Amino acid sequence: HRYAKIRMNQIAKILPFAIDLICSSMSAGLDFVSSIRYYTTLKMKDPLSLEFDILLREIELGKTRSDALRSMAERIKSEEFDRFVSAIVYSLESGTAIIDVMQLQSDEVRRIRFSRLEQEIARVPSKMIIPIVLCIVPAMFIMILVPVILSIKDLSIFTVIFK
Repeated sequence: HRYAKIRMNQIAKILPFAIDLICSSMSAGLDFVSSIRYYTTLKMKDPLSLEFDILLREIELGKTRSDALRSMAERIKSEEFDRFVSAIVYSLESGTAIIDVMQLQSDEVRRIRFSRLEQEIARVPSKMIIPIVLCIVPAMFIMILVPVILSIKDLSIFTVIFK
């Protein structure tokens, strides 16, 4: 379960940049499948590149692009990737420009990722309360109380109180 979560985080981190690279290669004149093939030939050792490689194999074996993308989305099981795939499949089926849809999806994936990061950052102060209470506050009490106790001991009031 932990490995799957790490893998999903890696894919979510890489996805907008992969989409941008695929869009750039499509703008340069490659088609969708050739752009994905170009991305996989870059030999990046990330899980998304491996998934795109499996997608290409499925397409070569006779699956349609839409079906191969849907099976890739089922393997990845990420909300962002599901949205990306559904937008691409809709674009493929309706005949609209894939590049425009992919650029919008890239921006959307980035926005979702940054909003999640902002939510995690907002939770950090509440998570820091326990270490502050357990570590810093006792140390501050020691730093404040030790000189006070030593000065009371020097005044001999301390010996009168405990006799």
